[in-house]
Order: sequence, then C-alpha cells, then structure tokens
Amino acid sequence: MNTMNAVPANATMNFETFVSEIKRRLQERYTDCEVTVVRAVKNNNLHLTGIAIQEDRSRPTPTIYLENFYEEYRDGSSMETVFDTVCRMYWTAMPSHDVELPDFRNFNSIKDSICCRIINRESNREHLKDIPHRPFLDLAVAYSLTVTVNERYDGQIVVTNQMMARWQADEETLFRHAMANMPKLFETCLTTLVEIIRREKPDFDDDDTPIIPLYILRYEYTWGAAALLDRPLLQKFACEHGDFYILPSSTHEVLLLPVSESFNDHDTLSAMVRNVNQTKLEPDEVLSDHAYLYHAYTNTIEILE
Repeated sequence: MNTMNAVPANATMNFETFVSEIKRRLQERYTDCEVTVVRAVKNNNLHLTGIAIQEDRSRPTPTIYLENFYEEYRDGSSMETVFDTVCRMYWTAMPSHDVELPDFRNFNSIKDSICCRIINRESNREHLKDIPHRPFLDLAVAYSLTVTVNERYDGQIVVTNQMMARWQADEETLFRHAMANMPKLFETCLTTLVEIIRREKPDFDDDDTPIIPLYILRYEYTWGAAALLDRPLLQKFACEHGDFYILPSSTHEVLLLPVSESFNDHDTLSAMVRNVNQTKLEPDEVLSDHAYLYHAYTNTIEILE
C-alpha cells in the first residue's frame, strides 16, 4: 500500500485535510472505483462536504457526508475507526440490486414519482431561484422524484427549473401530479402522543399522568411534514376536534394540538417551536419558527406571528 502521502496517525487534522485523508484511503481500498469529493447545499442553506464512490455509472451512488464523522474524530475516535464506519455506511446505503432508473428526459416516465416537500421559504431563498415551487404560509412547496434504492432508502432527486423546462411542464402540473402521488407512494400516519408512549412503555397508565393531547402527523417519507398539504385530512381532523394548532416540529412531521382553555397562548406555542428548533434539530431539519392555527369554519391556516 502506498502510504507516502498518508497523514501521521498522531496528527490532528483540520476538516479539509480529514476529507482528503478519507478520500485517499477510499481510493486505496476501492481501486476500481472513482472517488470524488461532493460539495452540496442542503435544506436551509446548509453547506456539506461528502464523498461519493462510483463503481458503475449506470447505478445511483450514495453520498456520505463527512461533517459528523469529523466530529467523531475530533472527539477522540481513531482515524481507522472513523474510516471503517464510513465504509460500512456506504455499503449499507448502496442499492442491493440493479436499480432501474426512469428516463428523466421523458415526463411520462417520471410523472408517477413526483412528490412534494415543504421547506422554509426565507432560509432557502437562493435555492428557490433554481427550482419550481409555490408559496405556502411562510414555507415553500418544492418537488422531487422518488427513486427506490434498496429496502432501507428511497433516493430523492430535486426537480429543477431546467428539468421542468425539458419536460415542457409547468409548476401547476407538478403540483397536481405530486398531490395525486403522495398518498399512493407513502403511508399517512396520524398518531397520538399517548400511542407512541405506550409503544415504548407498555405499562404506561395515562389515567395517572396528564398528557398533552398532541397528534403527530407525517408521511412515511424523508420529507414527512408534507402531509400538512393534505387538506381533506386536515378538514376531517377539524370536524372531530374543532380549531387546532399546527406545530411544525421538523421537516419530518408536524404536531396537531386541539385548541382548549389550557392551550391557547400563541406566544408560548411559537416559543416552544423555536426552542425545539434550536436545541433538538439539525439545521437542515428546521421547518419554521412559527406555530399555525387551523380554523375549522373556514378551513384556512393562519401563521401565528
């Protein structure tokens, strides 16, 4: 093995040197593959650096982002341990079989895989210039294509303005197909907080413990908070519970809280959302700093400033 340019084992690397070292080791281990460094801008303008190992250009290749691995290294893990973890993650994310990709140039080939994601409009201001979208509250509805990679992962390909122009489609067409596809592609989950606690603690007795009447709403999907776009579901919930608050807990899910005398302080609810954003979520998981109020009579959603 050529170790002439290897970093000494006892050296403390900065991030760029760490990335170069991971790439070098991958190139030595996978000599028949092309290893490239990927610079990506993710949700909420989060800039990440990853590694892609291309074995076969006809197959989708996962990108392994390295920031968290660098933190493990800085916290004391050896370079060998971190490198082995990167390799395991790569092979876990790789397709377990040949993936039949649709013809991305042909709209009829991809129309049934179009889905929605909702993202923060202000935090993604630059990104939104390049992709079809529509305003929704203080958010934006954007689009992606879902590609099944293996039994654990569904890949997401962001739909860009250039792709939409190639299909000779418009944003309204994308939205219409996405709204029809989402219930078919992903299961809708509406669960009470009590049900989740009981799954984790079968002996839990809610008669002895007061529980906030929260409901968790999501699609079984990376961007599960897009279930907030399901107006018939929200209308049905309102018929059963009346007006309710919507707490955008993350890009993965939202929380529904029926209005009551105990829960009607708008400022407190928005402060709760901001606190979770700042203390519990990764930067790219934040959806909004505002709570919302769903009005049952008008079937409209209000931003609580």
